[in-house]
Amino acid sequence: MKELLDYLEYTKLFLLISLGMVALTYLVHIIFKNKKVFKYFPGLISIFIGIYGFITIDGSIFFLDDIDNITIFIMATSVGLVGIFVALIIGIFNKGKIKKQKKTEKTI
Repeated sequence: MKELLDYLEYTKLFLLISLGMVALTYLVHIIFKNKKVFKYFPGLISIFIGIYGFITIDGSIFFLDDIDNITIFIMATSVGLVGIFVALIIGIFNKGKIKKQKKTEKTI
């Protein structure tokens, strides 16, 4: 069992960072309740960090010199997508109910 936990080191790290992203997205939603677009910023910032990690790869990925940048790319983009999906879910659940207006008949 200990060997299996050693192989799941990055999975545990991903889950912890994902939970942090969920908490950060919800916190930003609570702080900026009137500005609905701000809840997407933590996810977008994380995706931009992942893209930067991808750009900084030197091209020697076959020799495992840039394995850290590949890990940053995969983790940051996937956690950024988690943040954006959580923001979408928060937006759907907190959507105000639209009141239907009664139709009035026009008299001529």
